[in-house]
Amino acid sequence: MKMKKFLLDKLGRDNAIELFEANGSVLKYHILEDNDEFLDAVTQKIVEELEEVFESESKEEVIEELADLEEVLATFKKLIGITQKEIDTVRTEKRTKKGGFEKRIYCEYAEVQEGSKDHKYFLNDPEKYPEIEKEIGPKKNK
Repeated sequence: MKMKKFLLDKLGRDNAIELFEANGSVLKYHILEDNDEFLDAVTQKIVEELEEVFESESKEEVIEELADLEEVLATFKKLIGITQKEIDTVRTEKRTKKGGFEKRIYCEYAEVQEGSKDHKYFLNDPEKYPEIEKEIGPKKNK
């Protein structure tokens, strides 16, 4: 039977070789010994898994993709030396101080005083928070 090749170019799970071989396929691979290369591959895998979450069409698919995302996030945290306990502590602190997302507040824009803490914060990241030069009409305000 003639073999066909497909480009994968991504991080694979630990049992990938055996799973491919069990199906009569051959997996060309190499081990990422370099931590920076591995970190890059894990980071790319996080993006891939998150995209797959958004592409899911059923609750079952969302659950499966979230499981994959959590698995790669666990690898990422371990690789960079962060524990879930550290994350949970900061998450709780932020939730206590800033709240969660239950109120569904969608922020359209902010008017801040020049020189204020908020002003400096927004100026620090102009790609994320571009300054609006022209007047914007009101939308839904509550």
